Amino acid sequence: MAPPLTESQLLTFIGWLLQRDLSSATINSYLSSLRQLYLKLGLNPSSIRSELVGQVIRGRSNQELVTHTSGSSKVRLPITPAVLQLIKQDLSSSTMPPVQKLLLWSVCTISFAGAFRVSEILAVNSSRFDPLKTLLGKDLQLMEIQMGECMVPVLQITLKQEKTNKSKTPTVIDIFEADGPLCPINAYRKWRLSSPPLEDDLPAFRTASGRALTNRDLNLYLADFTSKYFPSAEGKFTSHSFRIGLASTLGKLGLPDSDIKAAGRWSSRCFETYLRLPRTKRAAVAKMIGSIST
Repeated sequence: MAPPLTESQLLTFIGWLLQRDLSSATINSYLSSLRQLYLKLGLNPSSIRSELVGQVIRGRSNQELVTHTSGSSKVRLPITPAVLQLIKQDLSSSTMPPVQKLLLWSVCTISFAGAFRVSEILAVNSSRFDPLKTLLGKDLQLMEIQMGECMVPVLQITLKQEKTNKSKTPTVIDIFEADGPLCPINAYRKWRLSSPPLEDDLPAFRTASGRALTNRDLNLYLADFTSKYFPSAEGKFTSHSFRIGLASTLGKLGLPDSDIKAAGRWSSRCFETYLRLPRTKRAAVAKMIGSIST
């Protein structure tokens, strides 16, 4: 194929790269090299990036959200409401201290309901932390807001730094009640009732001894959970599985792609859309998720 390539030839080339299981980043690198060739030959480089070509590469990038590996040949499995229910049963039968069970369960339900990157809500290190990046006690607020004629409980979580928010403005995420046994509000309340009051300037999620719960702690639990209940699975559950699981669940509920991307805050534009979604709609989504958890 001699340049300039037609759109059909470009898509054939990209399809061949996809068959080789190359990542979207690698494909973009090849297209950038092709662009340099176009410039050298005096051709129009913008013809390489047609709308359809861009959609194919974005599709590959979205696929990587599910199949992306992290030093392992196993893919990340989605934590759906059914898997979340199994986690609850496993924690219930665990020999770990009751307060630790409630802490882990609260983190799991919040991570799912808010599609959090767990690094946004858990400390990186158990004994030291950066107050400008770590979620602190003062960043969690359980309150009631007026929705129609009713007062609705909401857990507001303020992220000082959020991956898709390029501004300096903190991101506030509302966590709503969900019907059934997977309600993040109920889980949070039970954990708080069993623990000392939150301290404003210390990590929000801490054990009874005061040690900060870390992303590594959660991943270690999920690794044990995977080997215990899914020993032959061609994948594993990690802290990122909550985000993947929410996307899968919302898709099954029939929500449009725009709402799914907004709920997961997968780009700054979608983040802005998420903030504009009416609270009534986000509360309704929480109820819908609760309805399929039993």
